[in-house]
Amino acid sequence: IYAGAQLGRLNNDARPLFWAQRLYARYSDSAPAETGLPPWHHTSLRNFGTEEEPVPEYALVNAGSAGFMNNGGVAMLRIGEELGEKGEFYRETMLKHLKAYAKICYRPEVNLMRQYLIDGTDLAERARKNAKPGAPETDPWPGWSPSPVTITAYAICYRQSGDAEIWEALRAMCRGNDLGDIGAPGGKVLDLNLATGQSSYLLIFPLVELFRATKERGYL
Repeated sequence: IYAGAQLGRLNNDARPLFWAQRLYARYSDSAPAETGLPPWHHTSLRNFGTEEEPVPEYALVNAGSAGFMNNGGVAMLRIGEELGEKGEFYRETMLKHLKAYAKICYRPEVNLMRQYLIDGTDLAERARKNAKPGAPETDPWPGWSPSPVTITAYAICYRQSGDAEIWEALRAMCRGNDLGDIGAPGGKVLDLNLATGQSSYLLIFPLVELFRATKERGYL
């Protein structure tokens, strides 16, 4: 998708632009209206879960399949920006999808994403409710912490949209990664942790995006 869109942009050719957006729309438009959670696959090459409660691969939202929260999302946001007016569809739909991930899957108080189906089924909760009496407690659907790439996607999305819900999710993710408090929307009253023990260089990128969005030099 990204390559096709870039080919169209650089060559000023509408044909690959049409192809790229149409391909992206197959994923974005497949998100249930009730949730806004997009699939990362169109078909199920594998099933997860159990025989009693199978989970088709196309419908699973987890750390490996939630591509629009990771590099795929960053790519769609970048191309949406570079295309200008022609990239509006990418920007608007990515805003919708990232807000859906934050609202449905993310638990800001513990900085964890939970595994869901795109129809809004919480898999860990379903497994707990359907556990057989006397069975040992297990955690077949563990949560995961948002990666630095996910945080970057949210930071780019905020810079493009100025959306308050995106900011609050981004604020919780930064706090959960020991970066301190990025403050109120727009970079106000920030309290960053300058003594953080974080060692991932990838966390530089969301901070740069925050500076680009707010012009607040404290993020640098």
